[in-house]
Amino acid sequence: MSRFRLLWLISLVIVLSACSERSPLEQREADAKAATTATPIRIGFVWPLTAAEDKLPAGVQMAVDEINASGGVLGRPIELVSRDDQLSLKESRLIAQELAEDPTMTAVIGHGYSDKAIAVAPLYEFNGLPMMSPSATSPDLTRNDYHYIFRNVISDSEAGRQLAIFADNQNYRRIVILYEAGSYGRQLSNVFENEATTLGITIVDRRPYRSIRNFEPIINEWSSGTSGDFDAIFIAGFNPEAAQFIRDARRKQIKQPIIGSDGLNTDDLWKIARESSLKTVVASYFHPDNPDAALQNFIQRYHQRYNDAPDTWAAQGYDAVNLFAEAIRRANGTSPSAVAAQLHQMVNFPGVTGQYTFNENGDAIDKPLILIQQQKDAFKFLQMGVEAKP
Repeated sequence: MSRFRLLWLISLVIVLSACSERSPLEQREADAKAATTATPIRIGFVWPLTAAEDKLPAGVQMAVDEINASGGVLGRPIELVSRDDQLSLKESRLIAQELAEDPTMTAVIGHGYSDKAIAVAPLYEFNGLPMMSPSATSPDLTRNDYHYIFRNVISDSEAGRQLAIFADNQNYRRIVILYEAGSYGRQLSNVFENEATTLGITIVDRRPYRSIRNFEPIINEWSSGTSGDFDAIFIAGFNPEAAQFIRDARRKQIKQPIIGSDGLNTDDLWKIARESSLKTVVASYFHPDNPDAALQNFIQRYHQRYNDAPDTWAAQGYDAVNLFAEAIRRANGTSPSAVAAQLHQMVNFPGVTGQYTFNENGDAIDKPLILIQQQKDAFKFLQMGVEAKP
């Protein structure tokens, strides 16, 4: 054999080998067709398992175990593939790369925070692996015409809109806004202001904060009336800073009602502000006093299993697993494009935190915001959902 012919044959083998390689999406589609009842449905789960104190992993595991105990999905068991991103953006990207390029994966639940979810979404989209975030609220997650990216938590855009409607329903006509200077506070306060203005509410003043050192001049101006009269305060931020602002504002005799975003929904509100936080209304996605029958049944089963009460994130994780399971049933298989299509077509699917309908962007829409109110050492359920005045 001549040297030229040998080189030609080697080149041909290389070209044919390259042409025969499948992308992760193509391999997933092929595996979905070849799957049997003995093939587990592998779902990735990415969360700060060793750093976070929430109960989302418990809710996820409970849903998987319940589904498997009842025969699995389409007769196949769910295999949960858990990864700990350690609150690290770098680690989150490495894990996403691993899962997105693993053709045996059917879907991924995660990632925990908006900055991580936004950063890894292109990896899952490019490799055709459906991702469901149970906690990333930034509107930026679903603004890129993705087909495989979803969230089952209310976005900041929807939360801000509903909170503005609540303020209007309370007849607050002049409002001041305090917001943390990051993307969360800025985006949420902008949505709230836009909706409030549409409803005829005047935004008297709005101030960003970066640390507790920013509060004194703001409080002095608002307490003295320098910025103008107002009848409510909206806070788009997080504890402990928001709790300290409330404590210090009340000490300066600022007595107007306060509405807070979901970032205030922590024990720190009472621990830091104490009686100063009483009657503060806070956004949430879950509260155990919500009388919804499905939620109460979930709370009872969770308590029987863990001898503990679920939190918001346990309920969100539980719903995320069941949403994927239902989409797989409706798709009659694990074809990623079919699973994603079924999620996009889903209307009023009952979860423990409300009914799920997904729009073309992958957002859960028409899901009610839960409003809770700080009472002595605990939040009390106030109302489920907010409807505009007729």
